[in-house]
Amino acid sequence: MDRHLIQRVAQVLGDSFEVDIGNPYFGGGEPYSPVAFDKNNFKSIEEGVMEKSRIFAVDGGNLEIISTPSVSVSLIRVAAVGFHAKNRIKLNFPDRVEAFCVVRISAKNGHKYAVLDYFPVQESYADFIPANSTFDFNTFGEGNIYAELNIRPLSIFSSMARKYAEWFYLYKILEHVGEGDFVIRDGVYQPADNQEEDFVKKILAKAKEHKIVLTGLAKTTTLVTETGLPVTSALQRLADKWGVKAPWYYYPLALNKDDETHGDIYIVKFTDIADYAFRFEIMRKTMYTSIETIFSFLKYAAHDCIFPGYPYMLLQVDKLARVERAESKPLYLRLISEMKEKKDMERAIKSLDAHDWISRY
Repeated sequence: MDRHLIQRVAQVLGDSFEVDIGNPYFGGGEPYSPVAFDKNNFKSIEEGVMEKSRIFAVDGGNLEIISTPSVSVSLIRVAAVGFHAKNRIKLNFPDRVEAFCVVRISAKNGHKYAVLDYFPVQESYADFIPANSTFDFNTFGEGNIYAELNIRPLSIFSSMARKYAEWFYLYKILEHVGEGDFVIRDGVYQPADNQEEDFVKKILAKAKEHKIVLTGLAKTTTLVTETGLPVTSALQRLADKWGVKAPWYYYPLALNKDDETHGDIYIVKFTDIADYAFRFEIMRKTMYTSIETIFSFLKYAAHDCIFPGYPYMLLQVDKLARVERAESKPLYLRLISEMKEKKDMERAIKSLDAHDWISRY
């Protein structure tokens, strides 16, 4: 490949990062109002241990096993781990639940429907798996990310079903979490549709009832500044410019106008040896302890050598919830072998798998 072409592309890439930082950017439809960057919004984090409280980390994973234009089958796995200080504790609820989710598309009387059917892998998981759902696309809500299926693969519902399962599992385990404890989920409190919004409201209500702190930490974030820089990169650049040493947290990034379904946003960097800063959220109405106390404990928990700066309980729950691709083929073969009309399913699968075949050559 021509070296000059590579150099030109590299130049454009470099230029895209050599811009003014600007200020945080949020779209007009969001409940967040951006706040201009300010050195005074950086706060240092002291190290500490939460002696009385426990922390419960929650995460989920999914893997599509069968994909056709009209049917998708996925394995969904949701898990939790509990810690007191640095000691892992035994849970009095299932630490991992699994279910198959079959998504089917049907059309009737000019309406398109998505049907999500959950099948718990074990009977004991049933109480922690959400109910089956049917969605009428005509009433899904204008601007919803799932509203126009024709331009998206059906597999997007695999992630949607996994998120529903995560929310429902979190709601159920709050019955087993005590006053003063806190939950940290992998991800943010920002619903993508009406059903997720209902889940978040119910979770918030139950957390308030039991005085449980609701938090979330996202491994990745798409937040950017007005000039297109990632917010986490922009803040690390500002920290260098202003001589702010990690560990630090930054707040406020934006003012939250909907604390019923959205978390207050912080950016946090737990150690100076880490290359990563993370988006952290807390549901404001569940702040039963100070943010300094929460961050001091997470800093204490973020010295794992595998991923410096990332709390180790989230590493543990990620491992427990992960669905490995190697699990897909045996499950696919078992499902296909049980079908009466294998040829019809195999033909349907071929509607979408041509790229996989060609890529083998």
